[in-house]
Amino acid sequence: MESEVLTLKIKKVVYFVARSENVPHVLQEALFRSPTQNVTIFFDLEGARALDEHYARLISQEKKINLFQLLQQARDAGIEMFVCQMNVMESCQIHCLDGIASAGVVTFLEYSYEADAIFSY
Repeated sequence: MESEVLTLKIKKVVYFVARSENVPHVLQEALFRSPTQNVTIFFDLEGARALDEHYARLISQEKKINLFQLLQQARDAGIEMFVCQMNVMESCQIHCLDGIASAGVVTFLEYSYEADAIFSY
């Protein structure tokens, strides 16, 4: 009962994804929350690699999931997704998939301060 009350109070959720192997799990969890909660995902550090088209294919094959489909479902569900602009600037090899905006630490902090819950993966 207590966890149900806590879940009802959570309206805004922010995920911080620092490891690419966690991306499928985070997307699935975010999709589960999205009908009743405002969900935002920030991809940073090694987690940003999952947004590169080539690397997303590798993750899809390795995890036996369709990462492209999960990302599209997240976009369709209205989940906001950001990649750390420093990751994009420092690596010419990251070519982000459509629908993912580049943002800095200030954007992350603004969303985090307004969030009811922040999850780090």
